[in-house]
Amino acid sequence: MRNKINTYLQPGKHNIILIYVLYLVGLVNPIIPFLGGAFAYGNKSSHNKLWQSHYLFALKNFYIYIFWVVLSLLKNLILMGFVLYIAVFVWLIIRSMFALRFLLQDLPYPNPSTLWI
Repeated sequence: MRNKINTYLQPGKHNIILIYVLYLVGLVNPIIPFLGGAFAYGNKSSHNKLWQSHYLFALKNFYIYIFWVVLSLLKNLILMGFVLYIAVFVWLIIRSMFALRFLLQDLPYPNPSTLWI
């Protein structure tokens, strides 16, 4: 059992899947994507180009997620940041689903530096 857990914590395909799943679970609990961001940051210098593109993509998703969540929380104090908050989660879910598709096909993410899909 411990070896199975370690496969999800070590850099590789299982770890990247865990990161994307943590981002998707963030819809229920907004703190959970911080765990995914920590995993992505810790493994961003992976030597495998396939995994490195996914780690960079996941890390960029995390940074943009943080920016928009903070902005939506500030706007929520002022007006209607809740709509922006939901939009950020939809954006994160769409990007994570596309990234999972590439990962499960053993393909590097084509353009991890983009803001779109």
